[in-house]
Amino acid sequence: MKEGGFEQLNNPESIDSKRVYLYRDSLKGKYENFGGELKFEVPIVFECLANSIEEADRKYKEKFDVDPAKQPNIECLSVDAEE
Repeated sequence: MKEGGFEQLNNPESIDSKRVYLYRDSLKGKYENFGGELKFEVPIVFECLANSIEEADRKYKEKFDVDPAKQPNIECLSVDAEE
């Protein structure tokens, strides 16, 4: 694992059926100025490669010892894994 809870995504195993799951913490968000427009940016606090949201949640819980589904400030996004 990389520092800060980020799992190494460049691994030799097949990623055909896997997705990248990104967990963001809205309590750590802040307003940023983008070309004169104020936007609320929410940082990614954890990311992993997994076959399902259940597997990704287990990895999050192993890292932080809390269930992300029980934290209202944590949201999870998933994107296709690309080689």
